Amino acid sequence: MPTDEEIKARIETNSTRYGHGKTPQDVFEDQLRPQAYELIDALAASEHLSKKEAIAFVQHHLVSTPTRVELEGESEEFDNPAELKSYALQGKHKVAQAIWIYELIDAYRHPKPPEECRECGKSIGNTWIGHPDKGEPGVLCEDCAGIDPHSGL
Repeated sequence: MPTDEEIKARIETNSTRYGHGKTPQDVFEDQLRPQAYELIDALAASEHLSKKEAIAFVQHHLVSTPTRVELEGESEEFDNPAELKSYALQGKHKVAQAIWIYELIDAYRHPKPPEECRECGKSIGNTWIGHPDKGEPGVLCEDCAGIDPHSGL
C-alpha cells in the first residue's frame, strides 16, 4: 500500500516529478531572503528564458527599486530603457506561457468539482448528479435528484 508521501508525489505537479533535478530550495541559498541574482541565474538556466530576458523580467516585474538603466539610461546589459522594456515583455510572455502549461496540467489532472447543488445550494461533497455545463438539470445533490444513497447496497 502506498504511503501518503508516495501518493502526494504522484499527484503533485512539480518540476522534479517530470525529470528536473533541482528544487527551489537548491536555487536560493537563504529561503527567507532569496536574492534577485539567484532567480535570474535559475531562470536563465531553465533554457526557457535568455539571460537578458531573465534579467529584464526580474528587474522590471519583480524588483521594486529602480534599475540602473532606468536611473542612468543604460547599464551593462541594456543600452536604454526601451531595450530593457522590450526584453522584460518577452520574458513576461514566456513566463506566462510556462504558467499556462502548469495550469493546463493541473486542470487536466485535478478537475474542479462542482461546489453546490443548483436547486438547494447545499454544498456538494464527492457525489452529485448531472454536469455543471451540459444541459438540464445541472448539478444536483442526491436529495434534490431523488436518489437514495443506500439503494445500491
